[in-house]
Amino acid sequence: MLHLKEQLDVHDIFFEAILLIAVSIIMIYFWKLYFANRKVMQWSLAFIGINLYAVGSFFDLFSEFVDVSDAIDNMISKGFKAVGISLFSYGMVKIITYLIHLNRTDAQTQLFSKQFFLATIEKESKIATRQNQVFSLIFLDVNGFKQINDTLGHKIGDAVLQEVAVKIKKEIRQTDIAARYGGDEFVILLPQTDATQSKHILNSIQISVSKLDIPNNLSISISGGFSTFPTDTTSITNLLHLADERMYKNKAELKKLQ
Repeated sequence: MLHLKEQLDVHDIFFEAILLIAVSIIMIYFWKLYFANRKVMQWSLAFIGINLYAVGSFFDLFSEFVDVSDAIDNMISKGFKAVGISLFSYGMVKIITYLIHLNRTDAQTQLFSKQFFLATIEKESKIATRQNQVFSLIFLDVNGFKQINDTLGHKIGDAVLQEVAVKIKKEIRQTDIAARYGGDEFVILLPQTDATQSKHILNSIQISVSKLDIPNNLSISISGGFSTFPTDTTSITNLLHLADERMYKNKAELKKLQ
C-alpha cells in the first residue's frame, strides 16, 4: 500500500523536477513536429519514445513523495524510461537519415538534388585528376513543357516530369548520377565516360523520352548537350556552361526539324 514518505530528499526532488520539465519541453516540441509530420513514421517513433520517457520521469518524481517498493519503482519508472529512450533514439536515427535523404533528393522526381549533384561533381573532378580519368556531364531540357502546363495544368505537368525522370534513370548506369537542376532541366554525371559514350547515352534518353504518351495528342521531346573532363575543360563551371550551351544549340536544331 502506498503512503507518504516521512522524509523527503530535496536534492532528488529538485533533480527529478528539472528532468521532468526538460522532458516536457521536448515532448511539447515533438507534439508539434508529430502533428506536422504525421505521415512520416520516424517522427511517430520519436514522439512515442519521449512520451514513454516522460511517464517514467513523472513516476520518479511521484515516488519521491510516496513510498513505493523498489520492485514497482524499477518495473514502472526504469521500464518506461528504457523503452522510451530506445524508441526515441531509434526514431532520431531514422529522422536524421530521412532528413539527409530529403537534402540529397528532389522530392518531385526522386532524382538527386542540384546541391548534391554539384558537390558530387567536385569530388569526381578530384578523383579524375588524381587517377587520370575522364568523366562527362549531360545537360537536358524538356521541350514543349510550358505548353503541357498551360494546356493540361501543373498536375499533369508534374506527372510528365516524373515520367521523364523515370526514362532518364532507365537509360543510365547505376554508377551515373542524375539530378533535377531546376524546373524542367536535368543534369547527369557520367563517371569514366568519354564523348562517344556520352553521345550514345544522350541519344538513348532522347529516343526514350520522345515515346512518352502525353494526353490531348501533345508531343514532348528533350534537348541535350554534353561536355567532357578534361578534354573540353578542367573547370567545373565551364564544364556545366559548355554542356548547357550545347544543349541550347541542340534545342535550336530540333526546332528546325519540326
